[in-house]
Amino acid sequence: MKTGKPSPEGYLLGREQLGVSDPSHSVVVFEDAVAGVRAGKAAGATVVAMLETASKEELEAAGADHVVEGLHKVQLSPHQNGLLTLNLST
Repeated sequence: MKTGKPSPEGYLLGREQLGVSDPSHSVVVFEDAVAGVRAGKAAGATVVAMLETASKEELEAAGADHVVEGLHKVQLSPHQNGLLTLNLST
């Protein structure tokens, strides 16, 4: 990787390596920094931001789709078709 966040390069590389680089694939990024939120959005991901290093207002201004207190507020529910549902509590 040549550039760091807020460049989306790292997330785009990750998408490619996971086989989900097509824009039609849904990808979720978990971030706690403004630069990371911007990178995730630039990579076409839904961004869940956690209140760790920045304020809710800063994370929302950076483009976060959701802001939660921490990963303890995130649950994933599996489905038979292999997909997951993301459940967020505030």
